[in-house]
Amino acid sequence: MTTSTPSPPPPTLPSSSSSPSPLAPSVVKLFQVSRKACSSTFQLRVRSATSSSSSTESGSSGTYSTSATSIRSNTAENNNEVAVATVGGSQASLVDHPIHAFRQVRYMFGSATTADFHILLGHNSVLDPLLATQAGFHTIFFLHMATMALSPFMQYLMDAMVYQQQNGFQYIHVAAGPAFNAYAFMAFSEALRALYGAPLVSHDWLFDIVTQFMGVHLNATNINVVRVRWALCYATSGIFLGRMDVANRGIDLAMSLMAWDTVEILIDFGMAPHNYFLTCRQMKDVTRNASLNFIKEFEKNAPKNVLHEALQFIGSFVTPNFHSSAAAFPPAFGPSPELDLTDERLEYIHFGGRPSLADLASRDPVARVASAMLLTLPFDIFARLVGIMNVHYRVDEGLLREVVRYREQRRLKAIEAWKKRVWPTQPLYEDGLEELANEEVVAVSEEGVPSVFRRRVGLKHPQML
Repeated sequence: MTTSTPSPPPPTLPSSSSSPSPLAPSVVKLFQVSRKACSSTFQLRVRSATSSSSSTESGSSGTYSTSATSIRSNTAENNNEVAVATVGGSQASLVDHPIHAFRQVRYMFGSATTADFHILLGHNSVLDPLLATQAGFHTIFFLHMATMALSPFMQYLMDAMVYQQQNGFQYIHVAAGPAFNAYAFMAFSEALRALYGAPLVSHDWLFDIVTQFMGVHLNATNINVVRVRWALCYATSGIFLGRMDVANRGIDLAMSLMAWDTVEILIDFGMAPHNYFLTCRQMKDVTRNASLNFIKEFEKNAPKNVLHEALQFIGSFVTPNFHSSAAAFPPAFGPSPELDLTDERLEYIHFGGRPSLADLASRDPVARVASAMLLTLPFDIFARLVGIMNVHYRVDEGLLREVVRYREQRRLKAIEAWKKRVWPTQPLYEDGLEELANEEVVAVSEEGVPSVFRRRVGLKHPQML
C-alpha cells in the first residue's frame, strides 16, 4: 500500500461576511507569477515588511496567515486547474481574491475599451490625436488614470489638471528627444508596464526585444548599438514616470553593453542627455516641486557618470603604442561631422576612383573609434580624456601634438567655410562661434607630462588675412 505525503493546507483567507482588509505586503510578495510559468509576464514586486516565510496581520475580521509553501501560481491555461483557498470552511476560487484584480490590472495595459487616459508620445507639437496618428509622428498609449497615479510626475500633472481633453478622453502630449525613434518608443511602453506590475527588463528580455520584436538580425553589426540606445531611452522613460528602479535598470543595461561599437552612444548620452529625455509643457514647473527633485538629480548625475565611465573605457586602451587614424574623421567633414561611425555602410561608399573611408581607416576598433573621439570631442571633454589617458599611461607627446594638429586643421577649415558663407553680408563675429575662436596648444610640465590648453586668437585664418 502506497502512502503519500499530505500536501500542506491551502491558504486561509478572511470570511466573505467580513469587511475586506488590506492585503499584507508579504502576502502580495508570495503571489508572484514568474515569467517562465506564464505566457504573459506578470510579477508583483512589493517589499515584504517581514523576513519570515509566513505573515500574520490583524484586520477588521480577525487574523489570517499564509505560508509560502502553500501557494501555487499555476495558470488554468497551462495546467487546466484553478488554485483554491479555504474561505469560511469551504473552498473558493482565487478568482474571488484581490490578487486576481491585480492580475486584471496588469492585463489591461493598452486596452482601448477600458482606458480613460491617453499619452501621446512624439517629436512634434501636434496635439490632436487624429492628426498625430495620421502624420505618423505619435504613438498613443491607452492607459488608466488610477494606475498612472502611481507615478509621482503623472500624479502631479493630473492633480494640476494640466492634461487636455479630446473626444471624452484626457490626454497628455509628451515630447521625445531626437534620440527617440520608433524602436525607442517600445522602451517607453515597457516603462509604463512597470506601473502595471510588470517586472523590470532584464538582459535576456532586452535581447529578445531587439531580435524578435524589433527584427534586428542576430548577426547585425549594430545590434548592440540598438540595445544601448533602447536601454538609455528605457532609463529616461523611467525617470519621467518617477520610477527610479526603471531608470537605474536602464543605465545598468546600457553600461553593461559598453564596447567599441557602443561607447560613442554612451558619450553622446553623457554630452547631450536632453536628446534622450522626455518632456512636456509643464516639465519646468514640476521640477520646481521639492518632492520631485529626483528628476533633476538624475538629469544632473546620471549622464555625468555615464560619460566618465565611457572616457575611462577609451583612456584605458590608448597605450603608448597607440597610433591615431586621421581617416576616422577626415578634415573635409568640418568641425562637427554627422557621420555615424557605427554605420559601416557609409564607410564603404566610393566617390569615383577615390578610396572609401573603410579603405583609409584602420581596421583596429581602438584606433578607429578612439581616434574619432580624440578628433571630434569638444575641448573640455577632450582635455578630460587626455587627463584620464595620463593616469593610465603617460600620453606620448608626439601623439598628442599630432591629434591637436588635426583638430586645428578642422577648426581653421570650419572658419574658412563660415567666412565664405557669411562675409560680407553678415558681421564676422556672431554668437555661438566662441569655440572656433580658441586655438588649442600642447604644453609639457616639468615632469614631462603633456596636456592641452586653449588660448584665444579670434576668428583668424592664415589664408584669409
